[in-house]
Amino acid sequence: MRRSTLALAVFVVLGLAASTACSNGPSSDEIGLVIRRVTSPSVTPTMVATPTATPSGTCSLPLESDLADAAELASQLTLEQKVGQMMMIGVVGPSLDSLSRNAIRDYHFGNVALLGRNLESIDAARTLTVELQEMASEANNGIGMLIAADLEGGTVWRVPPGVPSFPSAAVLGAIGSPEIAEEAGGAVGNLALALGMNTDLAPVLDVNDNPANPVIGSRSYGIDPDSVAVIGGAFIRGLRCSGVVPVAKHFPGHGSTSGDPHELLPVVDDSIGQIRAVELEPFRLAIESGLPAVMTAHVYYPALSGPAPMPATLSPEVISGILREELRFGGVVLSDDFGMGAITQNFGIVDAAIRAVSAGVDIIVIAGPWDVTQEDLLDREVTIHRGIVQAVEDGRISREVVDAAVARILSLKLAFGVGSKEGQEEPELAIREIERVARLISDANAAR
Repeated sequence: MRRSTLALAVFVVLGLAASTACSNGPSSDEIGLVIRRVTSPSVTPTMVATPTATPSGTCSLPLESDLADAAELASQLTLEQKVGQMMMIGVVGPSLDSLSRNAIRDYHFGNVALLGRNLESIDAARTLTVELQEMASEANNGIGMLIAADLEGGTVWRVPPGVPSFPSAAVLGAIGSPEIAEEAGGAVGNLALALGMNTDLAPVLDVNDNPANPVIGSRSYGIDPDSVAVIGGAFIRGLRCSGVVPVAKHFPGHGSTSGDPHELLPVVDDSIGQIRAVELEPFRLAIESGLPAVMTAHVYYPALSGPAPMPATLSPEVISGILREELRFGGVVLSDDFGMGAITQNFGIVDAAIRAVSAGVDIIVIAGPWDVTQEDLLDREVTIHRGIVQAVEDGRISREVVDAAVARILSLKLAFGVGSKEGQEEPELAIREIERVARLISDANAAR
């Protein structure tokens, strides 16, 4: 049995209530696993309504797990462990050094985002992800890690050498076949699991409505919000069916920008009506179909946030107001990377993290920039962790906000069996499937 026994046990308890057409359900010998129930949980997070629509397609996974059980598990964590769950860190290099091991142990970091610098080879990636899961389990009462990468396809395809390229979102959007897009999501999900990852920072649900956009381009499924919603939603179904967490990005929409948030804070001057009709539409439909996680945009929308320049990631009007209340999203909210210039050039990193958590962000992502040293990256990660802990202790962030965020994170992990199945897929089989689906997409694109 994997070391993340507690997480797997709760996953089984929660998962038995929902049937699935996928092959990711618990085996008969796992059904006997149980967890200790806490009769009076100290955490009762206040949540907006969770999605009720069932995705159309070949697969149906649970749209939600029991938040009460997740809250019980969260109640057993220290404040430092809870804040660790609310961070997705990066590491430098293809293996863990002593600095990274000590940081995961001492600061209980509960999630990791992998970049190209971490993916030296297929075997090295699998070794790294196994070690990350083992360390997370030891540091966090048996709870596994969300291990994520940008597996979009096209120009953003974070894979080791030996894994073939994969068509972009723009190609899938041009074909316009939800069936092919769902196959693509499934193949990408199987590849992720084979490499030891359980979370895909994809798909991009931004509508490519500004030709001058320097960031989105072929990463988008197209210029029509309805088409983006249909094809992006099918890719999400494929990922979910494989058992991988899809993270739709970049909320509330990045396609209208003309600046690059890696360097500066872009501004979108569209009206509220335009944003609702175009940018929000793919996210709205994905949420109605059970989207489990979303990533925010480091973009300023004056019509949404008011006159003071404020990226959506730090804006309560955008995160708590539009995403949580208007769109009724009950899943996990991740920030875009806090190493980007839109944050670092305009805010102190602790101030930004406190603003983001207060606005409604559940997980602070801090994995970049690409050329950072391990010492500098860990300094940022530890500084954010300590800053959030201190803000909770002195009342700038309420404990209820932290508890609700951690309950959502653990609910997601339990529903997807995080820490229990990664690395079981044979890489050779997953690569052959990637090649097959890539040929399918190429042929369909040539025939249109």
